[in-house]
This record gives sequence, C-alpha cells and structure tokens, in this order.
Amino acid sequence: MFRAHIAVDAMTSERHEQTCTEHALAVAALARAYLEPLGLSAAGETAGLLHDMGKFTAEFDDYIGKASAGEKVRKGSVIHTFAGVRYLLERFHTAEGTPAYADMAAELLAVSIGSHHGFFDLWDDMHQSGLQHRMTHQPDYDRRATAAFHKECMGEEEVRRRVLQASEEILSLFEKKIGPYADSQETGFFALGLLVRLITSAVVDADRTDTRCFMQRQPLPGRTSPSWEACAGHLHAYLAAFPKETPLQRARGAFSDLCAAAAEQETGLYRLDLPTGGGKTLAALRFSVLHAKAHGLRRIIYVAPLLAIIEQNADVIRKAVGDTLPVLEHHSNIVRDAMAPEEAARTELLQETWDAPIIVTTLVQLLDTLFSGRMSSVRRFHCLSESVLIMDEVQSLPNKLLSMFNCAVNFLTKCCGATVVLCSATQPPFDDARILHRMLPSRRLIPEEAYARYAPLFRRTEIIDGGAVTLPGLAEAAEAVLDTENSLLIVCNTKREAGDLYRALEKTTSARLFHLSAGMCMQHRRQVLRELDEALQAHERLICVSTQVIEAGIDISFDSVIRLSAGLDSIVQSAGRCNRHGEHETAQPVRIVHLQDERLGSLREIRDAQDALQALLAEYRQSPARYAHDLASDAAVRDYYAFLYRGMALGAQDAPTHGQTLFELLSVNRQFAGANADACWLRQAFRTAGDWFEVFDSANEGVLVPFGEGRTLIAQLDSLNPRYDLAGADALLAQAKPYTVSMTMNQIHRMMNSGMICTLLDGSVYALNDGFYDDRTGIREGYDPCSTLIL
Repeated sequence: MFRAHIAVDAMTSERHEQTCTEHALAVAALARAYLEPLGLSAAGETAGLLHDMGKFTAEFDDYIGKASAGEKVRKGSVIHTFAGVRYLLERFHTAEGTPAYADMAAELLAVSIGSHHGFFDLWDDMHQSGLQHRMTHQPDYDRRATAAFHKECMGEEEVRRRVLQASEEILSLFEKKIGPYADSQETGFFALGLLVRLITSAVVDADRTDTRCFMQRQPLPGRTSPSWEACAGHLHAYLAAFPKETPLQRARGAFSDLCAAAAEQETGLYRLDLPTGGGKTLAALRFSVLHAKAHGLRRIIYVAPLLAIIEQNADVIRKAVGDTLPVLEHHSNIVRDAMAPEEAARTELLQETWDAPIIVTTLVQLLDTLFSGRMSSVRRFHCLSESVLIMDEVQSLPNKLLSMFNCAVNFLTKCCGATVVLCSATQPPFDDARILHRMLPSRRLIPEEAYARYAPLFRRTEIIDGGAVTLPGLAEAAEAVLDTENSLLIVCNTKREAGDLYRALEKTTSARLFHLSAGMCMQHRRQVLRELDEALQAHERLICVSTQVIEAGIDISFDSVIRLSAGLDSIVQSAGRCNRHGEHETAQPVRIVHLQDERLGSLREIRDAQDALQALLAEYRQSPARYAHDLASDAAVRDYYAFLYRGMALGAQDAPTHGQTLFELLSVNRQFAGANADACWLRQAFRTAGDWFEVFDSANEGVLVPFGEGRTLIAQLDSLNPRYDLAGADALLAQAKPYTVSMTMNQIHRMMNSGMICTLLDGSVYALNDGFYDDRTGIREGYDPCSTLIL
C-alpha cells in the first residue's frame, strides 16, 4: 500500500491515511464529471487516473510519511509527475519521425498530467524539449512506479482501454470542433494549447478538491444545478416593477424584451450593442438567466474592467436575482478578513474554483484564468465551460491581447459549450479583416432595425471637434463653458495633466472645483463622488477635472464635457457622463480638444488611439452625412476601429514581450522549437508564456496613503511586529485596502529613493510618507499611477 496523503487530527492526534489508489480513483471520477458535458469524460478520467502514477513508490511513501510527522524534507525531492508522462509516450506515441495523427491525444494527456503542479515548456529558449527531459530524467523510478500502479490500482489492459477511449474523444473534438474554425496553423495550435489547459484545469481542480476533502474529512462534492427557474421568476418580477412612462424607459424595456426573446437561440457568440443609458446590464442579465435556463448551463460570469463598474453592478445583479441564487464577487476589493472565519474560508475556496452560479469579477481575473501560468488561475479554466460570460465594456480589452482573446473566445464558444456576450456602446469589430487572428462572427441580440428605431432617443450629447489648445487655453475654455452651463467635466489622459489643470483652474475660476484620479485612494474618490453628486443635485456652479476613472460605472451627470483627445471609445464613455438622464431637452456639447505638447511618455495605446481619431475626424469633416452627422454613430465607431487596427504594427495584437509574442509561444513556438518543430504535435512554451503574461506592462503594488483613517493605519502598522501578531497585521491590512493607491514597482522604487515612500511590516507593505498626499488631488505630481484597469 502506498500513501498519497496523511491527515492528523489537531484535537485528537488521530491519523488518517489516503492511499494512492483511493486518491487516483477519486480524482479520475471528479475530472470525468467536470469534462463529461464537453464529450471529454474519458480524457478527464484518464488524466485524473494517471496524474499521480509517480507516487506508487517506496521513496514517495517515505517522503509523505516523514513530512506528515513533521520531519524536515526537501520539497520536490521525489518527482512524481514524470511517470504518467513517460507511460503515455512510451506506449501510445510514435517513437521516431513525424508524429501520427493519433499521437496528438497521447501528447495532450501527457502534458496535462505532467503540468498538474505547474506548466512546463514543450520547447524552451535553450531549444530543450520538456517531454524529452521527462522521458530521460528518471526512467528506473518511473518504471517501478508504473509496475506498482498496475499491481495496486489498475491493470495495464484496463488502462489501455481508457487511454484509447480518451484518444477517440480528443481526436473527435479536434476534427469536429477545432478543425472547422481554425483558419491557420497558428490558430489550430493555439486551440490545442487551450485544450491542454482545459484538461489540466480539470485535473488540478479534481486533485485539489479530493485532497482538501480528505484532509478536512469531508465527502466529495456532487454536481448541482442552479435553480434558474426561480431566478428567472424573481428577475421578471423585478423588471416588471420598473416604470414605463417616458420614451427612454419604454426603449429600455423594449431592449430588455428583445434580449429575452433571443435567449432560446443556441449557445455561441453574441453582441449587445446598446447606447449609454440603454439598460445594458439588466438586459444582458435577463438574456443570460433565460439562456442558462433554456440550455441547462452551469453559471453566469459577469466581467467588467473597473472596480467602480464591478461594485455598482454587483449590487444591481443581487437586487435583480434576490435570494434565489448566491452572487460571488471576485476582485481585489473583497476583504475576506472582515468576514466570519467559515464565510471567509468558503469565499476563498469559491474564488479559487468559481464553483458558483453567478460570479462578478474583473477583466484581469478572467484574462488570468485564460492565460496566466499560476495554477490558481489554471484551476478555474474548466469552469468557463457551460457558462454565459457577459463581457461588459469589452472595448477596454488591451489591443495587445486581441489575438489571444479572440482565439480564446472561439475555443470557449465552439469547444466548451459556452456563450459569450460582448457588451459595449462602442463595439470593437473583433472579426475585422485587419485583425490577423480574428474572432468568429457574432450575432446581435438587438436587431439593427430595432436599434435604429430606439437609439435616437438616447442621443443626449453632440460630440464636437474643439481643436487644439494649450493648458492655459483649456482653463480659459472651461470658464467660457460656465458662462452658459452650470457644470462641466474635463477628462484628461494622465494624472499629471489633471493635476496641472486643476491647479491652473484654482487660480482662475470662481466655480467649485473637484478632482478625481487613480492617484487618489478609493476612499478618497468615494468621498469626492458623494460631495460632487450633492453639488450637482444642488445645481452648484462647478468644474470636475478627472482622469479616465470617471468614464464608466459612475452614475453622474454634467451639463457639458470636455475630453482631451483619446480613442473614440473613451470619448463616448465620457459623453455618457453628460446629460445622462436627459435633464436637457437638446443634445449637450461634448468637446474633443487636442492638448498641445501633450506628454504621454510610454502610453503608446493612447497615442495610437489619438492617431485613429484624427483620421476619423478628417473623414468626418469631408463627409459628415456619411456618419449621420454624429461622431458616436455606428459608422463612426466602425471606421475608428478600422483606422486603429490598420495603424498597428505587425505582431502588436499578439501580446509582444521579451522580443517574442505570447501568441507565438502558445501556438507554433517557432523560435524556441526551431528545427524540432515537427517532432511532436505540441510545441508550446506554456511555462514561459504563463510567467510572462501580464495584462499591464508592469506589475502593480498597493501603496498605503495617509488620507483620513489611512494615516492612523500607517501608524498602527508601523508599531506592530508581525512575528508576534500576524492576525493583528492581517486585520489592519484588510482595513487598509480602501486607503491604497496602485502603482508600478518602477514608480515605487523611484519614490523610495526620493524619500516619499517607506516600508512597514518588515518590508512587506509600502506606505506614503506624510507631506506627499494632497487631500484635493491625491499623491503629489511627478508620478502617474495606473488608472485604467484593476487587478
């Protein structure tokens, strides 16, 4: 008997042992259940069965025994992940020459098994083969483990039968689902890589779930089906109570009804194009609940780019579904330490597994689930299958990730039984010919004729080209606007611009001034937004200077808006903060101004967007009728993206990094594989790509700032010794989250060298020193924290 896990009861010191056979069979059953709806039940079962084949040895049994007894053992001193890889490749793969078609399944299963503790490169930057390393590193150990596995767990003929059945499933999926849509070698190999991730995800989740259940002495979880019927009933009653008195209210109701009518259609890729204020969130939720009910789907995942949108719409979704189904939030503002211990533990588990009927999360968390190398992210990947993904404000996707995102959406909708709803008032044409690796064609939830009928009701603004200005000229222009309007929003591209303009206006205006940027902590921004809303309700004469943080998810309305030149999508978002509720009967002005000598530094995406906008404005000046005299029209949005994609350099959409592209590493991997590319079907550099993957170009860290209670928290953390009061440190850090500002490590290091930032808790926490935080504008000028997407 070989042991996989040993649990020691903390109260009674009683020992419980799980054999390797028990663990292998349990993981096989779980992984089978995870992938069965996708036609990959045998693949999941086989990978789960063989994943720990290398534990069937006296060496591992001795290792686990010593570790459970508290003896010091070197982690990884016994490698148990190679045996299953070797077993599959020795018995089910062509030894030499070009691999046969049937070899694909053996490789997929082998790589999934070998990756359940972390991905490896099939070919790395030294042109070394990860599979060959696993074949030659410890052949004697692996053969002894294989023999013991057959003796104790399952005989060779039975295993062979299961492997062949798994091979049939994998090859069938490739032929019927991947082959028909993969329009190039690159997209085909990328899809194979995602199939590896899918099977690996099932094994990782099954492995961790069985281990947790054994260690906590709990039964394995069964498959549950959400009560979409009850949820749909509550949602219907909730929406029926909405007023239908004004044309706008009736239009929102019509959009919602059209989404409901489309719910019976087959799973796949859909677009929800609605103007700002069109009721997009509830319309998408209504479609998703009814669609999940019609097709027996497992979950709805709502994804948005900004915390402001996440927190606002999580509340909207909770009210809409009531207590019929739980709603799980997964983002950086969830403070588990403030929960009761049992609730915190359950929330943490659900955030790792996404095993919940309705999930509200960030774009970064989704992209990590799709592409990050962290096993905590990989574990969730199979939960995207049989789901409805609502991608809100999808235009916020970084352009560098277009290829990877498009191919991932194709895989989810074609191979994983998922439905993806792309939501935006400025919908990017992801299937445009100017995108090298395109998304498959989508269907509109709102038919064009219905959109055309109702959209004019939502035209509450007029976008105007305001020409070029200097910063002092912009301050003068703001004053001129307030001669006729009561409130003005000015949206800048950087924190430095917003700070400079705010200080210039302080010297010239008698209006009340507000400032918003990502250089302010969340608590500071919330306070300013409350005061700003009160001032707007009181019709005070005011100006708000902001960065992009106000462009989405903020239900606030100004009489007029000035937007510094940016992408058309950003300008339309800014326009959504103007005359938002139709306070004015006529369309209110949203002026685009081009700031002379603007310093954007490394913000290449903004410069590219400005160039595309200039090209659109030139076309508009020549032929405004072509765009129905509206710079926010569908035709204008379409042409804007055409100019944007046309101006992007070759490879710019493929996640360029380290002289490579992540798309290349996760598909054909020519540079690393070299002349060996045809030795196997799979050639991806999974580990390297996973390590290099970042949604942002630089990793961010939170810096605690001395605003309000933040000053007290800094003092308390400074006086605490974490070695003796770890729980106290955790509690204070939980309270500190609303008082942090996200910054890149380069910015933090520069500020530390300037004496602006210190460290607390033995260097584990960054804090801004007194004197460097302005209670009006946040962190003082000179440093520009990230202000677009959030972790």
